[in-house]
Amino acid sequence: MKIKKLIPLLLVAACLTACAQIPPVKETVPTEQQTVITPPEDGWTAEELMSVSYINNYSLSYPLTLESFGGGVSFVPINFYSDNEEESEVWYSFYCYDIKTDPGLSAYAAFSYGRTEDNATADEPVAKLQCYSDYASINGVKHALPEEDIEKLLGKPDRIDETDDNFIEYVYCDKERGSDLIKVRVSKVNKLVISVDIAF
Repeated sequence: MKIKKLIPLLLVAACLTACAQIPPVKETVPTEQQTVITPPEDGWTAEELMSVSYINNYSLSYPLTLESFGGGVSFVPINFYSDNEEESEVWYSFYCYDIKTDPGLSAYAAFSYGRTEDNATADEPVAKLQCYSDYASINGVKHALPEEDIEKLLGKPDRIDETDDNFIEYVYCDKERGSDLIKVRVSKVNKLVISVDIAF
């Protein structure tokens, strides 16, 4: 008889414990309050870059994890397949669940953990970030920004690559690691930013 009385209490305790593990919804930063800094003269680090980056008005941080966004977003696997599906890297689309705006709004950004298996955890650092919308801002650089404004916001690139007849890429290296950190893809036709890719 005493055990039957304890069961509801145990269920409530288990529920509260599970709920405590869900992070609270993170506050958003209105566009007019988002930080844009003068580009560092000696180049960017991933940490500096993330401190002035936003997706759907959520401020980013380094290392970037799903957990760092709080309870209002999720990463949903999307199909980015190469010719060989077995070797294709798994990518995740960023989705925001904010009842004040539009539940399920896609921020038109994608994340990768750099592997082919769909087994990422909420506290695991993201390896790559692709931003291809004006919902995402990397120190003010976003989709459809005029090419002439890139250097004002990110500084002089380490190099400019011609990827094909249609696009060029402004490439910025991580000042600590020396490897590519930022690639800003620009259309040769209209001279506007198409996407911004970050590799951590």
